[in-house]
Amino acid sequence: MRRTHKGLMYGVVPCYFDFTNRECPGVEGRFIGCEALLTFCDLVFEITCYLVTLARPEYEPLFPIKLTGTLDWDGEEIGG
Repeated sequence: MRRTHKGLMYGVVPCYFDFTNRECPGVEGRFIGCEALLTFCDLVFEITCYLVTLARPEYEPLFPIKLTGTLDWDGEEIGG
């Protein structure tokens, strides 16, 4: 995975992102415990989306990614 950006997934999980394919970006936890937290937050997000769509079938969920920085080819932050 080529790390192009860093940020937060679900607003709480620090991750690296690979946006070379903008339709389906790659996601990788920044620290050791992030993968378990990412899995838990994904479960909560999916259950919430499912329950909201049962109540409102027209609901279209947005994916919660917050980018906090851009990385260069070596994984170092640009401008920081």
